[in-house]
Amino acid sequence: MRWTVVVFFGLISTLTFAQSGQDENWFRADFRDESRRVHDACTLYNFMSVGACAYALFTDHPLHIAAGSMPPQNGFGLGLAYVAARNTDNWRLSWSIDAVGATSGAAWRAGGYLKLIHSVLHLLQEGITLRPDFRFLQVDRPPMFSNVAQPNS
Repeated sequence: MRWTVVVFFGLISTLTFAQSGQDENWFRADFRDESRRVHDACTLYNFMSVGACAYALFTDHPLHIAAGSMPPQNGFGLGLAYVAARNTDNWRLSWSIDAVGATSGAAWRAGGYLKLIHSVLHLLQEGITLRPDFRFLQVDRPPMFSNVAQPNS
């Protein structure tokens, strides 16, 4: 039953992202670019290209395979991770969501991570520089907010 749901949503998302048009947003553009990168990396020309394909599948963005060890006696976990970053005039935003389940079925871990960095540049006064027509940019230590939520079994 679970695999049927996964395959169904996979087909629906493929059909959704296959539509192209001028109204493409950043979310669809990220997935389009990722599919292009994974396709290029996973075109198997020789044995050495297997490593490039694995690298793309496990580290590319916005969606990649998440893998790691689980708590003691629970084995190895596999899952998916979504990573994105967007910048505005005043903020640098990055977030990720991942979920990993143990191959033994005994444990799982999911998490959501958000980082916000306020990035505003201030101009110094003109009289400080050697040339009166040139201004330096002063970058103060920006406030940074990190949020983490991570339930597990």
